[in-house]
Order: sequence, then C-alpha cells, then structure tokens
Amino acid sequence: MSGAIPKNLSQEEAKGLEVLKASGQTHLTAGWPQGEADAAGKKAFLRQIAGIDARYPGGLPEYVRKGKALLESSRKGENPLQGVVPHVPSGEFMGLFTPKFQQYEKLGKEAVKDACFVLVAGGLGERLGYKGIKIALPTNTLTGETYLDFYCQWLQAFQSLHPGVEIPLVIMTSGDTHEKTVHLLASHAYYGLNPAQVTIVRQEKVPTMKDNDATLVAASPYELQTKPHGNGDVHLLLQQQGIAKKWKQEGKKWVVFFQDTNGLAFNVLLPTLGLSVERNNMMTTCCVPRVAGEAIGCITNLVKDDGSSVVCNVEYNQIDPLLKALSGGKEGDSADPATGFSKFPGNTNTLVMAAGRYSDVLDESGGVMPEFVNPKYANAEKTQFKSPTRLECMMEDYPKLLRTGENVGFASFDRWASFSPCKNNLKDAKAKSDAGLDAWGAFSAEADFYRYNIQLLRGAGVKIAAPAPRKLAGVQAPLDALVWLSPSFTFLRASFASRFPTPQHVVISARSALVVDGHDVTIHNLRLDGALVIRAVPGASVVIQNLRVSNKSWALQEIADPEAESEVIRIRGYTVARKDQMVLNFTRPGRYIINDAAKL
Repeated sequence: MSGAIPKNLSQEEAKGLEVLKASGQTHLTAGWPQGEADAAGKKAFLRQIAGIDARYPGGLPEYVRKGKALLESSRKGENPLQGVVPHVPSGEFMGLFTPKFQQYEKLGKEAVKDACFVLVAGGLGERLGYKGIKIALPTNTLTGETYLDFYCQWLQAFQSLHPGVEIPLVIMTSGDTHEKTVHLLASHAYYGLNPAQVTIVRQEKVPTMKDNDATLVAASPYELQTKPHGNGDVHLLLQQQGIAKKWKQEGKKWVVFFQDTNGLAFNVLLPTLGLSVERNNMMTTCCVPRVAGEAIGCITNLVKDDGSSVVCNVEYNQIDPLLKALSGGKEGDSADPATGFSKFPGNTNTLVMAAGRYSDVLDESGGVMPEFVNPKYANAEKTQFKSPTRLECMMEDYPKLLRTGENVGFASFDRWASFSPCKNNLKDAKAKSDAGLDAWGAFSAEADFYRYNIQLLRGAGVKIAAPAPRKLAGVQAPLDALVWLSPSFTFLRASFASRFPTPQHVVISARSALVVDGHDVTIHNLRLDGALVIRAVPGASVVIQNLRVSNKSWALQEIADPEAESEVIRIRGYTVARKDQMVLNFTRPGRYIINDAAKL
C-alpha cells in the first residue's frame, strides 16, 4: 500500500489514509499504481474518506463496527422485535367537522407561533419518471403551483395568526437536490418568506458494504461507493449544526416534520399541535385509519417483559408476523370488526416533537438514530449479497431514544383530509388503482386536493355534489368539480363557514372549476356553472354579493401525444383544457363588492 500513496499529502489527505488503516479498509488502494501516478485521483479519494469520517459520529471505524454487528445479527436471523408485545398506543381520531377537531385546532392555533417546521426533501422524482426535485412538482394543473410554493403559503397563513412572528423553516436536501432547491427558492423570492427564516441543511451519503465483514466498495479506483443513509439524518444535521439547540434557547416549543409531496398534511397540523399541547407529548404522529395488511407502517406501543415500552413505527411486513407469533398463528394484522380497519393506525410520517426535549435528546445521542441493515442475500448461507448494502436510519424512530413513560401518541384523521402522497409513476399508480388500493400518483394526489376542498364546501353548507369515482390515464380517483382553495382561504376549519354567510345561495355544478386565492374573500350568493378564478392580494377585501357565472369551463383530459408535452404533464398523463373562464383579479388593497357579473 505504502508505495502507491503519493507524497506531500495535506493534513486532510493524511487523515483519510489513517482512517483507512484504522477501519481495516486498505484493500481499497490495492489496485493503485505505484508512486505519483494518478496522484490527483488518489488524493481526492483520501479526502472523500476523511470527509465521511468527519461527518459520521464516531468516524468511519465506528460505521464499519456497527456494520459488522448488524450484518452478523441479520445473518443469524435475529428479530429486533423479539420479546415485545404490541399494544394500541394512546391517541385520538378527529373527524374534520367534529367539536374535537375544533377544540384541538384552537389549541394549535396558539401553539403554532412557537413551532418550527422541517421539510424532508432529499429525493428526486425518479420514481415518478420526473428528473427534477419533487418539491418542484405542481400540486395541481389548475394553478400549477409547486409543492414548495404551497407549503410556504401555509407557513404564511399560520404567521397571519400572529403578526410579527416568522416561523422557521428548515429544508433537508441531498447531493441530488441541493442546488436545485436553492435555485427554486432564489428564483421565486422564497415564495414570500423572509430568506432569513429559511435554513437549508444537506444530507450526505454513507459507504456501501459488500459482505458480512463490512468490506467497503469502490465505485471506481478513486471513489468510494455511497448510498443514502435515510431520512433519520435530519436529526443528525439539526444536532451537528446547532439548530435544535438554538430553537430551544429561543423558546421554541414544537418541531414539525413533514414530507415532500403530501400536501394534505397541513390540513391537520393545527389540531395535531393542539393534541401535543394538551397531552404534553414528546412526539405525536399524524396517522390515518389503516387497512389491515396495507403497505404502510403502523404506530404501536411495544411492551417488553420487564415493563419498559416504546411507542414507535413498526413496518407493515413486521407487524403481521409478530402478531401471528404471539397468537400461535391465530391472529395477525387483522381488521377490527367495529371499524373495518387495523387496530394500529397508519403512519403518514408527519411528526410533531416537543422542541426542548428534542434538543436534549439529540445532545445525548449525538443526533444518531437507531440504524439497521437490509441486505439482499444471494445464497442460503447468507454470506453473499446480491448487491452492496449500507446502514440506514429513519426519522420516525426518534421515540426509541426517549425514556419509558415519556408521552408519545398519535392523532388520526380521515385519509381524504390528511394523506395522499404523490410518489408513484403512471404504471405503478395504475396497478395500485386496479388492485383497489390508493394509487399515490399525480392524478390521485390532485383529485384528493379537490375532494378535500369540496368536502369543506359541503361542510359549510354550500350546494355542491360529492365527487364520484372517475378514471383518468388509467387511474381511478373521486373527481367532479375542480375546486382549488388557497391555504390563506381555508387554513382554519373553525372559521371557514364564515366565508359563506348564506351557503344555501352558493351552488356549484359538477362541471365547474373554482379557484379562490385570497385571505379576505366572502361569498354570499354564487351560481357557478363554469370556470371562475378569484384572486385577491393581501389587503384586498372581496365580497361576492351576487354573481352568476356560466361558461364552457375547464376540464381535465388525457393527453393524446405524451412526447409532445412537457415532462410535468407527461408524467401525469393528463392536462387541463381551459375552454372558457371568468377571472376576478384584485391586485390592489381595498374593499370590493361584486353584485352583477354583467358589469365586470
């Protein structure tokens, strides 16, 4: 090895060489030419090793040590859930129009001023067939606003409850998404947020291992092969960069984690915060009723023989065998006859944590979440891998670092109100739809936005039909009227009905399209049979006193020639045909009363 190492190493490069020896990975230099040949490539490799060592708590030797231990446990078939009994944890189901929802929303309305938000956005849209970052995808085809734009609108809506408050937003990126995320924010003036309230942290990858000895793998002679470590790195980054501690020192009380393309999650964040406040929860998970056997994780209270317990996520492929083993094969992950759903609520990975305790736990643990390996074996003896594996971690495993007795719970909501991620390509979405499952594709995510808004209108007394199942681009979802209501218009359920003082006089046909974007818009009497767009800048107060609209409207339609369309339309398989519309655009502050469409 020594003859292949170039001379005049920098301090960082010398550290990389030292780390290679300490972690038993000198085989990575075995094929290097002697002397100064390829010196630049060799030094770059050593700097990569030093960088990985510096970022991983305990360094690369600790990574290798953990890898060996976890791979040996996997080879032996040891079950990490051995000796625990799952119980249903403490939590609440809240229907959107129930007094309980309004009760907790009221508490959350006050608590949100002391909240910080963390967007986990390290993924590209490859699974969707999209080359860009997922937060740049449009939430819908009517307005085209991106997921990131939509989330920033929600934060501004929350800020409007507490003038002068700026809610911190952290975005975790990866090497694949970092530059594109920075550009997206800068090119759109941070979507109305103050750049000072936005922090971007970048997740790095970890080395891969090719065997049970945790032998690291080279991607090329002078580059180590690496893969993502998992979304649990968000905790490590918040700890290493001092962000969690800063929030605690500033008196922040709550940290909210949310995913990149589940736009419905914000509909239920205030009541989830409210529940966290009332129960003094160290962590609360937003959940949905889960069909038994469904391929999403579930929240369980795992109790050990010694009485210690942890409320945490258990993956769907673990809960069924665990329950069967405990019941002698009699009962697995089965439906509760009273509800038709599994007893264990489904995890949406929208999490609320108590900020002070969160900071302390990160300091105690170094921000490191429990890690696991998931090797795919090529032989029965489990000594050969089909492809290299790596250590992984998940952000939802945070409760495993808490003490027994600390409050951890869940808040469960109707799926149509809180969970419809956009993550599957057309082919996969169609397959799930054909199997009677939620498609989790672009069409189902968009249709569920419209469905939610229609349910809001119906709950307020507006005359509009509930959407019926419709198939578009091979995917089925509820769809009739296209209704897009901005966060500034909808964000408080308790006061939404006040937007429609006489809802019996608001009638919207199934072929209509309605877009409302504005904080102060009130609709008294509206007969809509077509497309109507109402936009009002902050400070513009708009009253629709009496308005009738009838035109050819807008409609979603499948695209005839995918190759002729942009990528964001091609991956959806449909677009919006804008045949005719009325647009009311109020660009200046003031009070506006609309009485007669003919005079506009």
